[in-house]
Amino acid sequence: RAVVGCSAYGCIGEEDADDDSNDDTQPKEVERKAAACVALGAFPQSVAVATHVEDNSLPDADDPPEVWHARFGLAGTPAEAISRDPPSFVVFSSPGFRNLQALIDGLDFAFPNCSVVGGISSWSEMEHPQALFHYAATDEAAAGGSTGRYETGAVVLCLQGGGVRIESLAAQGCRPLHTPPIAIASSDRNIVTSVIASNGSKVTPLEHLMRTLSNLDDSDRSAARNLMAALTPKSTDALRSDDDENKDDDGKKEDEKEEDDDEESPSWKSTWGSDSTNGYLVRPIVGADNNSGAVALGSEISPDQRLTWVCRDKEGATQDLELHLSERVRRRLEASFSGSSEGSTKQVLGCLLCACNGRGYDLFQSDSFDSRTVRRYEPSGKVCGYFANGEIARCGVHDPAVAAAAADRSPSRRQSSISSRDPVSLLGFTLVVGFVTYSPPPS
Repeated sequence: RAVVGCSAYGCIGEEDADDDSNDDTQPKEVERKAAACVALGAFPQSVAVATHVEDNSLPDADDPPEVWHARFGLAGTPAEAISRDPPSFVVFSSPGFRNLQALIDGLDFAFPNCSVVGGISSWSEMEHPQALFHYAATDEAAAGGSTGRYETGAVVLCLQGGGVRIESLAAQGCRPLHTPPIAIASSDRNIVTSVIASNGSKVTPLEHLMRTLSNLDDSDRSAARNLMAALTPKSTDALRSDDDENKDDDGKKEDEKEEDDDEESPSWKSTWGSDSTNGYLVRPIVGADNNSGAVALGSEISPDQRLTWVCRDKEGATQDLELHLSERVRRRLEASFSGSSEGSTKQVLGCLLCACNGRGYDLFQSDSFDSRTVRRYEPSGKVCGYFANGEIARCGVHDPAVAAAAADRSPSRRQSSISSRDPVSLLGFTLVVGFVTYSPPPS
């Protein structure tokens, strides 16, 4: 038996459906009220292990993968089996867990292409302590007298094998203010010092940002008060090719155009590229220098990244969520039509939701918007989840089985596949969905 969970600002579950509905239940998000939501699952052929970790009980960063395997319940499982069938993790963290980043980095390192969903526990009143729930025992005596309630550390549920996997989706709730992404010409740690504009000229990021804001209409300029930066790895498929990116609608390259051309008007699909649901990581703007024109972001910057100025608002959150859900549906249909045995037999058992406490009714002005949007795209998935103070997942849409198969087909990608292109990250303002799926394992 394994029991995991946390306290939260609000919870997400199912309630009796309206009389005119064809379903027996419908998603319900409860905020600022006392409520509880429980999901039960039985996975007789799978490994299901719950682990509570503290700051001092994580493996070291230089420990081999086998140490991490043992720490989270997969001791003795062959590395080949873990690589072929990556585990899925659900993480509940306390706000004061200092080694949360080390935890998710370690899972990413030791379990390539694994799926990770979760978040940081939250509460509506700061004087109330957040709680984590963890109970794992085969009988009462093995519990050692533990109450199963903790206020520190993190609780991790590991699921592996038996045909059960968690496909993750992370919608970061933003929309672009310009297109295409701009190349970062120079940076120092988390500070961008120069960028390459779409016309090929090198400018300071602050100059480019001011130019972008001046081209917005009044409604977008108002939304830009929630200004952020989206970082896109240059090497990923999420960006168009250089030839495509440097050409306008008439086929002319950008450097053939006048240098004072304005940035193009925003286009959701073209900004993120042909695969617009993966490859970008939204980070806050934490400062700017008027003298040098440098802009500081809330994470380290690598020289191969590109940047898009984005804003977060109701429109962006709605578009972004529907774009990601549509992409997941497209991939499932593609798998079914391609004759994939897993694509034709896979069923969704339920959906685990972890929503930022900045979303919900205050953002959408609509009851249970996120969870009911998920239901529209996945009618068979009953929901269970909570509002968090920071969300955990890979960016975009991630299917561990597809990622593992891609790495297996190309040995050179085994260590540098989706796991390195879209690492497990701590996110904000995000809706994370874990689709718990089952496909009958090979006999």
